[in-house]
Amino acid sequence: MRTRAGCIALLVAVLPVITQAAPLGLFRNHYPLVVSDWISISYDPNDPNGGGNGVFVASGYSNVVNISEGNSHPANFGTFALTAVIVPSSGEELSGTLLVTELDGYSNPTTLFSSSTIKDFGFCAEDMFEFLFTQEDGTLAPLGATLGIILDGRNAIGEFSEPRFDISFSGDGSATSDSFYIPEPAGVALLTLGGLGLLRRRRS
Repeated sequence: MRTRAGCIALLVAVLPVITQAAPLGLFRNHYPLVVSDWISISYDPNDPNGGGNGVFVASGYSNVVNISEGNSHPANFGTFALTAVIVPSSGEELSGTLLVTELDGYSNPTTLFSSSTIKDFGFCAEDMFEFLFTQEDGTLAPLGATLGIILDGRNAIGEFSEPRFDISFSGDGSATSDSFYIPEPAGVALLTLGGLGLLRRRRS
C-alpha cells in the first residue's frame, strides 16, 4: 500500500518543478465512502473548455458503497466523473465538478455525491490527486458538507512523474478512487491547513 511518507519524499525531490505541489493529506477513514475503479485520467493544458487553462478529467465506475465499517453493498457500475480546471503554470485549481452515482438492480441511478464547487486540490509525483468539494446533491452527505476525493493513478502516468501541468498526460484506465464525506470539524481543519499552505506557496 502506498504511504504518505513516500508521496512526500517524492514531492521534495521534484520541488523545483512546481514549487506549490503538495498533497492535502486526506485519509480514507471517513464514512460513507464510495470506492470506484477502472478510472481513466487525462489532462490537456490547452483544452478550450478551460478558458486558457488546462482541463483535468477522471471518469470510471463506482464499485462499492461503504455506509459504515462492515456495512457495504455493490454500486453496480455506477458513475464516477470528476473534472477540474487547473492553471498550467502553477497547478492551482480554478473550478471543478464531481458526480458519483450507484445503480440499482434495474440500472436506475441514484446520486450519492454531486458538486460544482471545488474547495481545494493537491497532488504528488506518485500520480496521487486529492480534491475537496462541497456536497450540492446526493444521498450520502448533507448539503454543504465537505467531500474528499483520493484519486490514485497507480503510477501509470509517466508524463506526470515530475509533476507538471504545462504538458498533456493521461492514464490507462487503471486508476482507483475513494470518495467520502468528511464530517465537521475535520473538513474545516483541512480547509484551514490548505489555505495556510496556499498562502505560503503564493508568498514563495
